[in-house]
Amino acid sequence: MPQVLTYEDFKEFEARILREIEEIKKALPSISPKKWLRSSDIKELLGISHGKLQTMRNNKEIPFTVIGGTIFYSLEDVNRMLDGKKQRK
Repeated sequence: MPQVLTYEDFKEFEARILREIEEIKKALPSISPKKWLRSSDIKELLGISHGKLQTMRNNKEIPFTVIGGTIFYSLEDVNRMLDGKKQRK
């Protein structure tokens, strides 16, 4: 025998689903991208070798910061550099 659902049943279901989504969101780690990347991240992101990345630094094609011997790249700077190299059709 078919069961009849009321408007209140749907509203209850909606509230329960929204609560469950909020609980899942709280349980997940933050997925925001890193602000600072290391050389290994940049090589993987751009699909380039260590030598190519070194050449890009030497030619001042990619901005970087050195802290305690570790090289960091700002994700914002990398995106800006990539935007500047876009091919226009």
